[in-house]
Amino acid sequence: MRTNWPGSHPVIRRAGRFWVARASAWQLVTALVLFVAAVSAAFTVAAMLTTGPEPTDSGGPNGFPQTWLATARSLLGAEDFPRQDGNTWHEFLATLASLLGAVTPAAIIGIVMIRVFATEFFTWRAKGSLSSLAELRSDTAGPVQVSTDGIIAIRFYKKIHGVTLSDIRARAYLAFRSTSLIDGSTFFKREQLQVLSPEATEVEERVWPRVDSCMPLTLWIPLKAPLRDGRATSVQGRQLDSRTFHIFVVVEARVAGLNISVHDQHSYALAKDFHEGRAVPIEPDLTRRPRDWRGWDRFDEPATYGIFAYGSLVAPETVSDLLGRPAREGVDYCRATLDGWRRTWSVCTDNTGPGRIRYQDLASGDEPEIQVLFLNAEPDAAAPAALDGILILVRGEQLVELDKREGNYHRTVLTTGLSVPAGTVVPDVVWIYTGRQEQVDRARQGIVMGTARIRQEYLDSVCKAHARHQGLLENLERYTSTPPGVSVVSLRRIELPATQAAPPQQRKPA
Repeated sequence: MRTNWPGSHPVIRRAGRFWVARASAWQLVTALVLFVAAVSAAFTVAAMLTTGPEPTDSGGPNGFPQTWLATARSLLGAEDFPRQDGNTWHEFLATLASLLGAVTPAAIIGIVMIRVFATEFFTWRAKGSLSSLAELRSDTAGPVQVSTDGIIAIRFYKKIHGVTLSDIRARAYLAFRSTSLIDGSTFFKREQLQVLSPEATEVEERVWPRVDSCMPLTLWIPLKAPLRDGRATSVQGRQLDSRTFHIFVVVEARVAGLNISVHDQHSYALAKDFHEGRAVPIEPDLTRRPRDWRGWDRFDEPATYGIFAYGSLVAPETVSDLLGRPAREGVDYCRATLDGWRRTWSVCTDNTGPGRIRYQDLASGDEPEIQVLFLNAEPDAAAPAALDGILILVRGEQLVELDKREGNYHRTVLTTGLSVPAGTVVPDVVWIYTGRQEQVDRARQGIVMGTARIRQEYLDSVCKAHARHQGLLENLERYTSTPPGVSVVSLRRIELPATQAAPPQQRKPA
């Protein structure tokens, strides 16, 4: 019974049954009470104005409150209208009251039936979200390629308590106006879109085997095209022109224990019903009411992002370059610590294999067969102290740039252990960059084989960055030790074009 899908006719939208379907229960009850009260008052005034000196046949009092209540009961079909014998006007009013007394209960039953068939099992988020595909990496079980392509997120949840839904299926369509090639008439065309499965593969429909009450569900729709100024310009090959485009979502489910299906649908205008950035995450807590879960009070707001930095990224100048403006402490970044983590030299760029990033000896120009080490963050419950660094507030497009910069790392969501100064608002989603397993394994192998090195220029930049914050450099030197047998050397960093492999230069053993 929803009317927000594209193309619903204005006459249909004004129909009374659609108002009944959209109205809440208290609105319907209030409207019914006011209707009965107003009509009863009109009948009562008319009856009192036409009443003669003789008593009514009911023998009851003729005061306004008593007559009004008796009239209301007659309109509901509970008793006869209080009329005066031989009074023609009263007979006419009694006839009208009898008709209304027969129609009103039927109308109430009709309203109840409309509400039963118009029951909405799902509540939809007011706006969808537009973000980069890179922001989805921690939300799916399978790998998602780091990309500048955009992705749409549609979020909804089951709101009916005491009813278990199973086999929930959601499909998405791109709806837009088109012109018939036969007679030139205008109609709405719907093209089915691919959505992402939990494994981050493209499928025609997303399936949830079962869903609990108030647990949010998210339907991810890849655009297969980058965002432009936070807006979608193409959806899975369809260029968005001046026409109005909608994302139309259909949800079907089975009611457990009953042989019935439920159906719901919602439409979002791409031009106005989306915001940039992910939705605020919901954190279920089975010991509290769903409405008290963290995130529910901001269900319709976009999420805020943060990056915990612990290496060269802590430099204010680096943060400014990332943000594209001068970074302000306390606004764009703040000091932070992370319990249960430690800083290590355990990720590397392997100079023995092909790659865009190469390191050369300053004197000879040779590329030594070494592993160039960088700082990494690793979980460690026995760490002697909390890992200290800074927390940087970022946007979606800045995550893409960071992912390109931190090629030896992948982004990991932090859920516990983060501490910030009092009064600081923690972003909804906080990530930390940790070494990719392949790069970590090569670094450890290089340390064991004696071929691992630390680049002097990188070490200097890290120390300089930490020195910009009080106490960070001291903690870096105290709790981050150089692996045994690893020396610090000066190297020239070379970045090759993306299409060019490592040149076959002379290599020198470490």
